[in-house]
Amino acid sequence: MESRLTANPLFTSPDLERIYNEYQAKVDLQTKIKGHKKKIQAANSVMQLDELKNRKRVLRRLGFTSSNDVIEMKGRYGISPYLFIRLLALQTLLRFPGWWLTIVLLVRSAQRTNSY
Repeated sequence: MESRLTANPLFTSPDLERIYNEYQAKVDLQTKIKGHKKKIQAANSVMQLDELKNRKRVLRRLGFTSSNDVIEMKGRYGISPYLFIRLLALQTLLRFPGWWLTIVLLVRSAQRTNSY
């Protein structure tokens, strides 16, 4: 085993100490990066928990959940076909701003065909 160690070109290299110090600095930086990533992940989980609490509160106020945060009524409100087309058009418009003319034509044709 020792013969393999002495056969390695780095064993007799004059730059061995410099290379080892650079490697040690790299390992230290990797350790710091892992620590910072854990801090970021912890902060994100706190933010998501706050957002979850807010969503639960809104669902409770709208009457969709009980005090135990159990969903009570699904499909409580229906949606008319015209309103559905308008919502679909709005989402498409927000995602693809160049399609506004097609969306306007869809909404106008829906207005003509539906009496909602």
